[in-house]
Amino acid sequence: MNTDFFQRWSLKIKVTVSTLIIFIVSIGLLSSYAGRMLRADIKTMIHDQQFATVSVFAELINSELNSRVRSLETVAGRITPAIFNDPKMLQAFLEERLLLEKLFNSGYLVTNSEGTTIASVPLSANRVGVNFINRSSIALALNKGITSISEPVIGRISGFPVFSIATPIRDGRGTIVGTVAGIVDLSKPSFLSHITDNRYGKTGGYVLIAPQHKVVVAATDRSRVMQPIPAPGVNPLMDRYINGFEGSGSIVDSRGVEVLSSSRQIPGAGWVLVGRIPTAEAYAPIRDMQNRMLISSLVMTLLAGGLIWWLLKRQLSPVFATLKTLSAISDANLPVAPLPVHQEDEVGKLIGGFNRLITALASSKRFLQTIIDSEPECIKMLDSNGNILMMNTAGLKMLDADSFEQVQGQCVFPLVTEQYRDAFIALTKQIYQGIPGKLEFAAVGLKGRRVWLETHAVPFRNEQGEITSLLGIARDITQRKQIEREREEALSLVKKLEGIVPICMYCKKIRTEQDSWQQLEQYISDHSEARFSHGMCPECAAEQLKAIDK
Repeated sequence: MNTDFFQRWSLKIKVTVSTLIIFIVSIGLLSSYAGRMLRADIKTMIHDQQFATVSVFAELINSELNSRVRSLETVAGRITPAIFNDPKMLQAFLEERLLLEKLFNSGYLVTNSEGTTIASVPLSANRVGVNFINRSSIALALNKGITSISEPVIGRISGFPVFSIATPIRDGRGTIVGTVAGIVDLSKPSFLSHITDNRYGKTGGYVLIAPQHKVVVAATDRSRVMQPIPAPGVNPLMDRYINGFEGSGSIVDSRGVEVLSSSRQIPGAGWVLVGRIPTAEAYAPIRDMQNRMLISSLVMTLLAGGLIWWLLKRQLSPVFATLKTLSAISDANLPVAPLPVHQEDEVGKLIGGFNRLITALASSKRFLQTIIDSEPECIKMLDSNGNILMMNTAGLKMLDADSFEQVQGQCVFPLVTEQYRDAFIALTKQIYQGIPGKLEFAAVGLKGRRVWLETHAVPFRNEQGEITSLLGIARDITQRKQIEREREEALSLVKKLEGIVPICMYCKKIRTEQDSWQQLEQYISDHSEARFSHGMCPECAAEQLKAIDK
């Protein structure tokens, strides 16, 4: 922040803006803290709910798979060699198994030991004669004698993603002679519709994964069916799910979307069911709350700003009135008087203390002014242009001024005689360079009186050490100058008449350089500035009176 710009603001603006900044920052910190706490709480709550929901669906899917496996194993156990070896009887047997029609939405079939279909429901699917040995479930049933579930594949007949469950058929000696397989079409409603037809939240959903085949079996987003799962290391949380972890976590998935997810194993098929929801939706209530808090904060900030402004204006109005009064006094150069106290609170006490300070300063100023005015020598302050800022009574008298107002703000340079004016201006510049100095000069007062002055001047500095004016003390040396001039004249006269002067010892005439004799008075008048006025001393007067009496 530009501190100079901030310093130019008024007190009301500073207090209001500072308070609002503190207010906004406090709300922002509170919102951030509340947001983090709510995110943590909502994350825990969603994970708990999500895991519970996924667990229910996983148990349901596992139960559905087990019921289908048991149904196929029951049917396989009821196929005798006689039925197995008679295609018509086998077909009729399968068509009587109405439960299988409900369990497998794409039908079911019986293969021989080579994996070729020998009976199928429905017949319209045209599976009889088709070899399915390449289906992993049928291959495992024939080769290893176990019931298994295949990976999703594109059905040869339907052209849609399907998977099958197959169990072996054994003869009386326990030899595997064929399989019974049920087929589930993932594009049609099935027991997996709990996954494909339901979402978790508005944008979340479920993904059923077959880790052993590294493929997606079913998903709320049907475009992901039969898609490969991320390679190891791409999604560390998914790697944990595939390796058997049952729980919850959050991660940015392979599509760059941050999600909260939970997983549960389906042991009957070795599958993993994952429920997921984007954090954008999960934390939407928090964002909505923060947005509402932001709007509320802005409204409250404006209201608080207006209220603070009003309170400051009301409470500090005496201060502003005082400042206005002081400014008027300063601008008009009026005498400082005690300021009015409107109320006896902190502001009133402040103004009262200021009044006491004013009284003390006024007293000190009067005392100082008395001292300055009683000083017989001129005390003055000049600015850099020679304008008079202050002058005591003695100085006004020297300039023949009747009052300070008569010379206030006027330049003293024109009052200095032309002979000394340049020297006086040079002295002023010297003082403003920080060098004290002194000067004797002649000046002419306002009434034309010539006066000789001797001034001593020094720079006057403020609290920051800057030179603000010239402070000088001047004394009137006119009388001294007159005495010096008379002394010089007398010395000049003595010098002119020095040496041996030939004088008559009787008549007191003096012989000149031209050998003529002059009266004493005439000789002195010719050789000096002296002039004679004739009188009579008391002794001579007495003698003359005696002579007259005789």
